[in-house]
Amino acid sequence: IVVLLELAALIALGLWLWRHGEELRAIFSRCRVYLRRMRSPAVVFARRWVSREKAEQAISVSEAQDSETETRLGPFQIIRLLGSGTMTDVYEAVQKGSEEVVALKIPKPEWRNDQKYLARLFRQAKIGESLSHPNIIRVLGSGYADGTPYLAMERLHGITLRQILNQQPVLPVSRVIEISRAVTRALIYAHNHGVIHRDIKSENIMLTRENQAVVMDFDVAKATWRKGDTDHGTLLGTAAYMAPDQVTRGRADARSDLYSLGVTLFEMLTGRLPFEGDNFWRLLRQHRESSPPRLRVLRPDIPQEVEAVVLRLLEKSPERRYQSAQDLLDVLVSLQDVVDSVSKHHTGGNIP
Repeated sequence: IVVLLELAALIALGLWLWRHGEELRAIFSRCRVYLRRMRSPAVVFARRWVSREKAEQAISVSEAQDSETETRLGPFQIIRLLGSGTMTDVYEAVQKGSEEVVALKIPKPEWRNDQKYLARLFRQAKIGESLSHPNIIRVLGSGYADGTPYLAMERLHGITLRQILNQQPVLPVSRVIEISRAVTRALIYAHNHGVIHRDIKSENIMLTRENQAVVMDFDVAKATWRKGDTDHGTLLGTAAYMAPDQVTRGRADARSDLYSLGVTLFEMLTGRLPFEGDNFWRLLRQHRESSPPRLRVLRPDIPQEVEAVVLRLLEKSPERRYQSAQDLLDVLVSLQDVVDSVSKHHTGGNIP
């Protein structure tokens, strides 16, 4: 009996490994990335709190001091802290000579000698500098100033789509389509220039004071024209927006960006994400195996034509999605009459 039980257990384990093999490979891939980038949990925990404390101190100092005490970094005059992340701080600065106001991304001290991280930062800069489109943030340059690595971008005034959704979880259909058209135009340009964003999400879309949607943060972008930009077997992106093909193959193409845009459309229209897991891997599994909820069940006023567009973007197989961003834009433009019929009382401005 014991032998039979052991044999049954081995068979069950074999079936489980067969069913979850791809997921286990993804887990091991993710672990390799974490092991390269992280120290001990205690150190990471301490870093986060120290970073928060530094950010709060910098903000209070910025508010208390006037322009006479601004900091100089090479050709840049630092004005104030705009934001602080895990690896970088972003400052508003003026570049001497051109007198242009820029957003200056500077790695935190503990990352300034991490060659893999710096290679990724400068790769982002080279990719960004190759793109020039009104719906894509401009990267102005990168390098070292007084021995400190930096990346300079245009200074945008506005708020992210994520911030808007925090205030107004459900947006009018017309506004969703306008934002989607702008992002799709950005993707058409990027894809035509060999760049896959790989992290389209509400946090990476800025709506400026001029009411223009701008795609930001090409941190994990892939350029097909750059040798070595393959990242085969590495999970890059944000789990809540990640296409199934990014998970199973560890690769992304233009259709992966369209899937992530579909998640963002779903979020804008319904006030929630199509898949909501309580942990990273369960969420990825839902992207691979679960069907998204019907949008019109969650919000009946969504036109059927709009629902059909979103559901096609969220197809599991890349072959069943729109095959290019241009194909998607053509459909979004054709929806104008449908959008007009449900937005008679909407008075918001157009987004280019």
